[in-house]
Amino acid sequence: MKSNERDMAIRPAQPATSLAALAGPRGVGTAVAFDWALAAEMIFLAARFALGIGSASMPMMLSSSQRTGATAAVLLAAVPCALAGEGMRRGVRLLRPFQIAGNALLTVYGIVQLPGAIGDVRAGHLSAIARTLALLVASPLIVWLLSRPQTRDWFAQATSAQSRARHGGRWIAAILIWAVIGGAAIAFDGLY
Repeated sequence: MKSNERDMAIRPAQPATSLAALAGPRGVGTAVAFDWALAAEMIFLAARFALGIGSASMPMMLSSSQRTGATAAVLLAAVPCALAGEGMRRGVRLLRPFQIAGNALLTVYGIVQLPGAIGDVRAGHLSAIARTLALLVASPLIVWLLSRPQTRDWFAQATSAQSRARHGGRWIAAILIWAVIGGAAIAFDGLY
């Protein structure tokens, strides 16, 4: 026997860490709230298009059929956001890297948009703060939390049922409240 084979034969196999022994995942709630806030934002925007209200009367410049088309397009765009949030809540493993990459790109976008947001605030348009905070605080936080080893390990071992059990009940209600508030703050940003 070679020394490597002998070493492997002598050492007992390391027991797999149980899900209960793992620390809980980090960033799932923030990622779900972010995704659902994007969906809520789009639903609010669709309502603005449908009702013909908005900043600088943009929806009012569209014809009725254009507003209907814009409303449908924005509602369709909300679906993947809502599904991504639900997938994260259910612990879909493949979504974690996409969340990390997407929020990293949004962080870069937030940095690029920062000079314009500062100019908007100086001009008295305080609504720029909501979008900028989302891009420069929530997105990098999601990247950092979802990339933690304990989150990676938890996603690798948790089943969908375990994830739904952990992220259900009052947790969903709290996340929905944050998502609606965040979505509304950004969807109506031109109005305040």
